[in-house]
Amino acid sequence: MESVQGIDLIIGGHDHLVWNETVTSGDGTETLIVHAGKYGEEMDTVDMTIEDGVVTKTVIERYEISEDMPDDEAITAFVTPYYADYTESLSEGIGYSTVPLDVRKNTLRTGETNAGDFVMDTVRKNMPGVDIALINSGSIRGDRIIPAGEISYLTLNEMFPYENLMVTVQMTGSEITETLEWSASALVVSDDGCPRADRAPSGAFLQVSGLRFAINTGADTRCIDDETATVTSAGERIEHLSVVTASGIIPIDMEQTYTVAVTDYISGGGDGYTNLEQIPDDRKFATGMNLIDLVADEIEINSPVSTETDGRIRVL
Repeated sequence: MESVQGIDLIIGGHDHLVWNETVTSGDGTETLIVHAGKYGEEMDTVDMTIEDGVVTKTVIERYEISEDMPDDEAITAFVTPYYADYTESLSEGIGYSTVPLDVRKNTLRTGETNAGDFVMDTVRKNMPGVDIALINSGSIRGDRIIPAGEISYLTLNEMFPYENLMVTVQMTGSEITETLEWSASALVVSDDGCPRADRAPSGAFLQVSGLRFAINTGADTRCIDDETATVTSAGERIEHLSVVTASGIIPIDMEQTYTVAVTDYISGGGDGYTNLEQIPDDRKFATGMNLIDLVADEIEINSPVSTETDGRIRVL
């Protein structure tokens, strides 16, 4: 806006950002840029005072919308029938699966599952230019075997109760290996020398696409001192790490850069992925794509789902 004159206010959207900034153009005109976040979680109001065609004062107010706010009886009465219709429509099937889908907590967080494979292959397939997809298993919920048959959007809401916006990150083979070592540390083995507080939480265990590897639970695990953030053990659990390419499965190149899809949660350091957080922003791109929408579109367009595990993660 520094090079565009005559604009007083820009209201941004779609990017899910929460911020405002005033930019001054070459002629001294101040342009206010406002972004009010996403999904009605907050609301901004902008009051502008205009005198003789010139903005002389601008006041911004920001209101957070939370479940703690009391209901308005009139609005509740108005919305309720629409909500009932909405819930009913979400219960309608959008596709179906020929196999049961395993979203049990204990299996997702300890190894490969067919649901994990389906979700991750969907991400890699439908995000342009992505070589590898990594998602923390804690992003997939439900904790049950979803029976074969019709899949509704309510089922997907059960699987993905959190917002999972996808980010692409340019990562070297070495950085990918480091990330997988942290994931593997979520598998606790008695007397492996790493305290529970110094390793990945169970939900950090990664489901993957575009990779094949083994986890040797008998080898040294990655361990980071929780108080000092010092790496006390780099980890040596990841073995036989290979990349799935159009021309076949080949060993990962530690120096090569790959385009990796992850959730914004772990990209920002969630579940202890501080190595991802430390990757410079110029190597990250917020796609605005939501995980649940990617999966829903795949089911609608390409049913039936018939994914089986293929040995991409082997726990030894």
